[in-house]
Amino acid sequence: NFNEMCWRIVRIEGDGSIKLILEDKAQTCETATGGENAFIGKASYGYKNDENNNPRFDYQNCIDDKEACIRAKLQKWFNEKFTENIEMTYPSNNKLTLKDEFQSIIKYNTWYIGDTNGEGDFPARIRIYTTTSLIDTKNPVLDYVGLLTADEMALAGISINEENLHSYLSNRLWSWTFGPGGHNISDDYMISAYTKMRVDGVANYGMNMRPSIVLIPNIELIQGNGTKENPYIIK
Repeated sequence: NFNEMCWRIVRIEGDGSIKLILEDKAQTCETATGGENAFIGKASYGYKNDENNNPRFDYQNCIDDKEACIRAKLQKWFNEKFTENIEMTYPSNNKLTLKDEFQSIIKYNTWYIGDTNGEGDFPARIRIYTTTSLIDTKNPVLDYVGLLTADEMALAGISINEENLHSYLSNRLWSWTFGPGGHNISDDYMISAYTKMRVDGVANYGMNMRPSIVLIPNIELIQGNGTKENPYIIK
């Protein structure tokens, strides 16, 4: 239980930080139902053809409505729950100011889109749209909130080929992940997850978002053993 919401632990990262994914936004774990409560709304990836007329999908920039894009909606939700930055323009590349009670708990994280070229994880990158094409700034996405990668869904037993109703991340509603559809850095087709995964050749339409946050290493717990009946409670 954290900030009166239920979260699932996804993994312990190399530096000891703990990656979480939302399980229920409306109640704590003892009474959590998951389902629709695991999501905070719908958003889309931005879409535009590049100078070679190849489709490009972008986490941050939507041409017609920037606030309809995934990063903007994740930031807005996170902002309302965890920060003091109520009035701001979304999306933002600025580091937000956490409320005092969260400053020593939530990590300002680099978000990855998974293995894209056979050489390991690659950071999700910030792109800038112009009137005719897009510019890859090669800057990684740094933020307090993001999405899981398709790799992390796979490690939890969510296959791209067949359904798994028993994985702790299974949910009967589709949601976006970070993850291209192939091992090529120019392949920006995004993978969505359900009780299985699929590659979406079109990503500029609204789909559910299930936010992820990362806790700093050596986080202090008040109580709990990590079960639904007796969840960890973060100090």
